[in-house]
Amino acid sequence: MEDLLLNILEYGKLAIQIVVAFGIVIFLHELGHFFMAKIVGVGATEFALGMGPTIFSFQWGETLCKLCIFPIGGYVKLIGEEDEDVPLNLRHKSLRVKPTWAKISVIFAGPFMNFVLAIILLIGIPLIWGVSRTLPVEYDVLEPYINKDSTVIASYVVDPRKPAGKAGVKKDDTILAVNGAEVKNIAQFDQLMQENGGKKATLTIKRDYKTEKISFTPRKTRVRTPEQWLIGVAAAPDAQALKVRDVTKDSPAQKAGIQPGDVLVSVDGDALKDITQLHTAIQQGKKAEHTFVVKRGKETFTLKVAPEHIAGAMQIRWENGIFASIPTPRQVQAVAPGSPAAKAGIKAGDIILDFDQQEFANKKTYIAREKKTDITMYRRGDEPRELALTVKPGSDIGITLFPVNRRVGMGEAVTLGVESSGRLFTGFFKGIGQLISREVSTDEIAGPVGIMQYASTFARNGLRDFISFFAFISLCLAIINLVPFPALDGAHIVFFLWEGVTGRPLNPERQNLINYVGFCILIGLIIVVTFRDLRLWLGF
Repeated sequence: MEDLLLNILEYGKLAIQIVVAFGIVIFLHELGHFFMAKIVGVGATEFALGMGPTIFSFQWGETLCKLCIFPIGGYVKLIGEEDEDVPLNLRHKSLRVKPTWAKISVIFAGPFMNFVLAIILLIGIPLIWGVSRTLPVEYDVLEPYINKDSTVIASYVVDPRKPAGKAGVKKDDTILAVNGAEVKNIAQFDQLMQENGGKKATLTIKRDYKTEKISFTPRKTRVRTPEQWLIGVAAAPDAQALKVRDVTKDSPAQKAGIQPGDVLVSVDGDALKDITQLHTAIQQGKKAEHTFVVKRGKETFTLKVAPEHIAGAMQIRWENGIFASIPTPRQVQAVAPGSPAAKAGIKAGDIILDFDQQEFANKKTYIAREKKTDITMYRRGDEPRELALTVKPGSDIGITLFPVNRRVGMGEAVTLGVESSGRLFTGFFKGIGQLISREVSTDEIAGPVGIMQYASTFARNGLRDFISFFAFISLCLAIINLVPFPALDGAHIVFFLWEGVTGRPLNPERQNLINYVGFCILIGLIIVVTFRDLRLWLGF
């Protein structure tokens, strides 16, 4: 009975968080329309948050403000917005008599407020929680550890609509084995899952230092592999240079003469600083041959590399919904003299890659759970190595860790927030493109039910993830509303632009018909997507 009450309280808390968050997003959207209408002299007779029967209302000047029972939208009723007879004494406040720029401003203000909300939230995240601390790591040394023998965890979020999430796999679970086969790295985990195919898969996981098994059946999907241009090098930043870690046999890079250990100085005249920059230059596919400036020892020379083109193709993938990663590396700030950590040789500045095969991102000290504590440690200039500390259960091993994040000032937070907004904005359109090209499955589209599932998952992850999710929702709402589709803000802007260009408004009856048809199509799409959400959730 007590557990039932706790579950009810938890779900009630989640429901309140989600309703309030959606309410803020919708309220600010409608507030944008309302305030801009006031600025340009358009009257508003109603301001409603929610739909359906009114819970309570109050009169504010000429506007009736209402809170409605269904938290699924809102609206502002403007004087003259619809084809109606406006009293003579109110015609100066009618939307229809305002100039084109004023009409467009009123409509655009709603999506604009959602853009502003998204940016403010994304500025607030680094300002409150900071940003990831840069660690003194040589990536070419750590890469073999990550690719060959590292702990695998379910990172960021386990998709609640996909098999693993539905079966109970959670963020930060350590994945020890798939069907009894030990998991040694991220690539091997993915390989084991794909080899398993559509058969029932049993994961052995570690959660809060306890081992358990979770079973589920992966879901089949068909996706198109993207078109690619490859040169066959694996590189990583090292002292602000791009150092070649490996070269694929018989690849274009090897044939051109690039060797492991080479430093790639530039490509086609552009200085190289990170692997993303190199990947972008090659994947554009605009050049049959790229010119690299390469440094080898004290010698610098030029090589020409012709990328290999690989066409996209449809393939079957078995989805589970787990985003695999390694535990968050932690840097040692101080070591207590004579402690188990000091006796094991751990020093300030060392990087701890693994604490007992568990994610350990939120604490500054480590309390041993068992007599033996297994740690994977890395020291700059050395190879990662494993240590076994003998410690009394329940006692501190003797290290103090730097926080995962560092504090930032307002200036840096604004820069990071704007950059994050830009990445989300471009990522939205990239996702649309991948859906069209079938590089991702249409099952990735979430309707109302799916969005609620994601919202509850992010809420459980913590306030930071929850705010990030709703920043993305606010941005999506802004973009979608600006699409020139009937019944959306974008269509109204197109109607007013037509009026401005031709000098006459679109026929009201025709405009209403267009909006009505568009609204019916939107409702139909929502029903279809909701059915897909329920199918993924309930498995029918």
